[in-house]
Amino acid sequence: MAQLDKIVDEYMSKNPQVRLSYQDGLINRRALARRIIEEEKSLSKLQFEALIAVLRRYESKSDTKSSLACKSGSKDKSSNKSNSKILSDFSILIKDGITIANLAKSRDALSQIEKILPKISYEKNQTFKIVMGSESIKLFLDSKNRGLIDIYIQKKDILYLKDNLAEISLTYSESASSEKGILSYLSTTLSMQEITVEEFLTCSPELLLYVNGSDSLKAYKILKEMQQK
Repeated sequence: MAQLDKIVDEYMSKNPQVRLSYQDGLINRRALARRIIEEEKSLSKLQFEALIAVLRRYESKSDTKSSLACKSGSKDKSSNKSNSKILSDFSILIKDGITIANLAKSRDALSQIEKILPKISYEKNQTFKIVMGSESIKLFLDSKNRGLIDIYIQKKDILYLKDNLAEISLTYSESASSEKGILSYLSTTLSMQEITVEEFLTCSPELLLYVNGSDSLKAYKILKEMQQK
């Protein structure tokens, strides 16, 4: 059992956002145990229940340390307002049916994108975002407008397409915008619930997360639960 304690301590040290999320009660203990077994090759599924017991003890130990810190009057500026508390200041909106097109960066591609712009009905709240990197260009658009890619973008310029994504928009207050680690906190918590953040965009005061459409309701539920902590 002592070896399992050491493994859990080392895992939490290597993954501080997981530790913080677990201490805030945002990560299911059994889900975390499964993840640790998957990542730590020295463990087997037969140790699952023993690992659950260690995680329960780790949680109690963490609660004791927090209590002692409060009694001694010690203060940690980073914990004055935890990420879970900051999240309560967010508003959450979700939109299904998003496609992401990754294009080679070239004059031709830019010229082709210009032809798509007039076809987007912004007054109908249709999605169309452009992100230009050093080597590629990403387009975020409604899946129902995916045909515009086929019509206007040459196949040689299309690196890949991701369909059936959901866009989760988190709009936050001015006080939250200065907090560090929000994105890491969100992506880690969703990852521990087996939800992958495919892409993200920031445009203060808005943060956009893109997840698989089949995970959209689960992700929304998790974020709402985090919001109520």
